[in-house]
Amino acid sequence: MRSVAYEIGNKVSLRASATQVVLSSRVGQIVGLLPADRGEARYRVQVEGETFERCVLATDIEHAEVATDDAPKATATGPWLKPLSAKRGR
Repeated sequence: MRSVAYEIGNKVSLRASATQVVLSSRVGQIVGLLPADRGEARYRVQVEGETFERCVLATDIEHAEVATDDAPKATATGPWLKPLSAKRGR
């Protein structure tokens, strides 16, 4: 069992399986993390060209590429609601 942990936004390539229907594309993107199933990590993956998300085990992922965004990621420095910026009605 691998101890690789993927993150949301990683591009992944799914392994071919005899029980799977032939996919038009095996490349997808991780869009969510799911609770572990018998100790193995599960992910929600959106495969290119499909309109639904798949539930994929970590062992079904062949390899991943880290998403490279040019935009800086937002960092949380405090609560999203600023009490002094909210105006009270008269």
